[in-house]
Amino acid sequence: MSRNKYMLLSIAVIGLLLVGAALYIFLEDNDPYKHYTGLGDSFDLSSDNQTVVFSYYLDGKEAIFSADRNGENVKQLTRFGSLNNHQPQLSSDGKHLLYLARDEDGNNSLYVANSDGSSAKKITSPKLHIFKALFSASNDTIYFTAMPAEDFHKAEGETKEGQDIYSITINGTEEKQWTDRDYFSIDTFLFSPEGTALYYGEADGYVYTLALDKRAKKEDFSSELGAVESYSKSLSPDGSKFAYTAVSKESEKASLYEYELFLRDLQSGKTTRLTNLKTSVTAPEFFRTENKMAFLEQKNWPSDPAEFIFTIIELDTKKLEKVTFKMPKSIEKSYSFGQFIDSVVNWLTISILYILFIGLISMHQRYFRLKKGYLPPLISLLVAILGFIASIIAAMNDPWAGIAIGMLSAGVLGCTLIVFIFVFLLNLIRKREA
Repeated sequence: MSRNKYMLLSIAVIGLLLVGAALYIFLEDNDPYKHYTGLGDSFDLSSDNQTVVFSYYLDGKEAIFSADRNGENVKQLTRFGSLNNHQPQLSSDGKHLLYLARDEDGNNSLYVANSDGSSAKKITSPKLHIFKALFSASNDTIYFTAMPAEDFHKAEGETKEGQDIYSITINGTEEKQWTDRDYFSIDTFLFSPEGTALYYGEADGYVYTLALDKRAKKEDFSSELGAVESYSKSLSPDGSKFAYTAVSKESEKASLYEYELFLRDLQSGKTTRLTNLKTSVTAPEFFRTENKMAFLEQKNWPSDPAEFIFTIIELDTKKLEKVTFKMPKSIEKSYSFGQFIDSVVNWLTISILYILFIGLISMHQRYFRLKKGYLPPLISLLVAILGFIASIIAAMNDPWAGIAIGMLSAGVLGCTLIVFIFVFLLNLIRKREA
């Protein structure tokens, strides 16, 4: 085979690989958790603080497990399957377990089972998408936040429906809607110490009180929290302290926010920062019988999939204890061909293939058509410029689409500059050879 034909064949092969890689990236499932194995983003503590129930991923499938609080004696409570089970919670009497099950369309339904995971039963309608759920103080009713499932996937502005508060018995009867205000996002959702009221609200610091019976107190904790923008609020069992996560002051002006754990004494109004992990802390929960809390630390913040560490903190000393759950040997990560392809095919791969493709065409022009080879990178430069113009036009209607096109154009421009340098050096070498 002549050098000309060999180079043409190389151009064709690289071109096919480039098109195939680009199509794979644009058409693939972009779920970052599809091959993930590790701790999920939710857990709950038993009333005696000795048992933890948590969600765990195995190759992208999520199930519920229990363990001793030191990470030993891990037991699987729900199976890995078509539904991803998460947000587990134990009833205060230890008899029942509730959790959310997410289907392939991303819709959550509410399930109730015995504490060992047996006799699981779906108790909510598929017409609702569930966000959060809590056992009542009497353990016979579950309160949850939800919105119509048909509106869940609609973009903001396409629907007027938002989240509201509902209740249902553990048998799946007597469903009741408590609010009709369609909140954009109910971040705060927890019971008063007596269990007679729900405290709920968005992440802007304002907390509402929903009275569940005549004994409920109309308390407003917004002023107590200082109206700070906070997340993952948790109330101590005696109602004297609030824990929450918020952006640390030192990261407020940085490009990456860091979320730390804070504790506010509701009687003195004093706020104490508990962590300095410089990552993201979430899901704090008070121990009921000890002056401790448990939370999840995302060690790879802000990457996806999120890799969490279950951590216990002593509130007096701020001493941290990081717990590793000793999963059964049967729960081991596999390595599939699909995962190999996902790890190989990425934007770096496409960039390299694009540079090779344009560079080889330029070489072919220089060696076999006796031209300087600048035409291919000039065409690539024109494509990048047209892309930037298109991004400006797209941004007028959809800012995110404009950003995406702009970033793609920037990538093409970067690759083009590399090819220009390559062609310049190639021409310089040819001149010296002549």
